[in-house]
Amino acid sequence: MAVLCLLGVAGCILPVSPEFQDPEPNVSPYVVNASPAIGSVVGENDVIAVTLADPNPGDQLSLRWLFNYPPFSDASRLSLPEVLPPSVGGGEVRTRVASIKPTCFRDLVGGPVHRVMLLVSDRGFEEATSDELPFDNVPKDARVLRVTWLLQKACQ
Repeated sequence: MAVLCLLGVAGCILPVSPEFQDPEPNVSPYVVNASPAIGSVVGENDVIAVTLADPNPGDQLSLRWLFNYPPFSDASRLSLPEVLPPSVGGGEVRTRVASIKPTCFRDLVGGPVHRVMLLVSDRGFEEATSDELPFDNVPKDARVLRVTWLLQKACQ
């Protein structure tokens, strides 16, 4: 009789199915604020500062400051890459600041006007696969942000 009771109880247990959640969609990083304004002409003593945000708080943002690019030429330069760590704090979108003051010694060659581009990837960068756009290669699932300014600064 006790065996029958145990079998009856065991038969009433229903397995609980696991709860599946769709993965969080990867959304592009974006600019919250830029000084000077994106697309504007920057003076030779200006610091370019950009406040960035990413709706995916776990994303690490990889930055590249590019000069005289695109197109790729002998005057194109890539400043030291920069990484902004993931946001901290339970799913909130947190902002991070990137800034640069371009110099002739490090960043610029020739001419009085230079294109400055900030390239931001939420999945890092990969090795170049093209001679045309060698600084733009990102993983397939990456979201990329590109913003530009014109810098007036003559470099010898």
